[in-house]
Amino acid sequence: LVMWKWRKKLQTIPMQVGTTGLALIVVALMLYWVGAKATNPRVLAISMVLLIFGMIWYLCGWQWAKELWFACAFLFFMIPLNFLDRYVAFPLRMFVSNVSVDMLNLFGLDVVRHGTSIMSLKGRFEPLDVADPCSGIRSLVALMALTSIYGYVTMDKAWKKWLLFLSSVPLAVLGNLARITTIALVAQGFGQELATTIYHDWSGYIVFSLAILCMIAFGTLLNLHYRELFHHWVKEEIVVPRPAPRPRPVRHSR
Repeated sequence: LVMWKWRKKLQTIPMQVGTTGLALIVVALMLYWVGAKATNPRVLAISMVLLIFGMIWYLCGWQWAKELWFACAFLFFMIPLNFLDRYVAFPLRMFVSNVSVDMLNLFGLDVVRHGTSIMSLKGRFEPLDVADPCSGIRSLVALMALTSIYGYVTMDKAWKKWLLFLSSVPLAVLGNLARITTIALVAQGFGQELATTIYHDWSGYIVFSLAILCMIAFGTLLNLHYRELFHHWVKEEIVVPRPAPRPRPVRHSR
């Protein structure tokens, strides 16, 4: 899709053999051999991405590889990140449960945190456990993928692309925090069965859609040319109405 969208620009770049790409192909094949021997599918997937990029570099040259690096790097999002559960998922669960308890207490609900569970002191609902699927790492990876491709297509400068990409982390965390907090609010007001079934299953779509809208809004703000807007606002000509001319007195001849 990337090659088809920018095919006119790629047609202007001359194709030439890049010998350095051959070395990357060899590295990718060795990595594939290691992954096959170790029966590690994650290593096999990484070797495939490196192999595709190395083939483009070797057959078409560095200029083609530089134009298509994002299309190859985007394939890394297909690799499962299960190894991050220990380092990212559990800290996210603790953070979300802590902040959710503080917000619920601010709203007037008497709740406490026990591990990663949210417990009501008045027994209005049973403990709500923030489990691994509720840590937000899945929505974080999905939002990172969306912001990366949205920024690559719409942003005109590299720093804007990276800033939009990094904004996916707080957007995903805030969205998951809102979801956990509202689940406890629904359990307090309408019962735990409704909160842990219908609302739990459908609130993720709503929160993720709101996160995407926030991403688009932030990207729009980044693309605004504030200097030109300010210059246009300062240099704008203001038409001041002129006062009507006074009538001249009529002189009578003697």
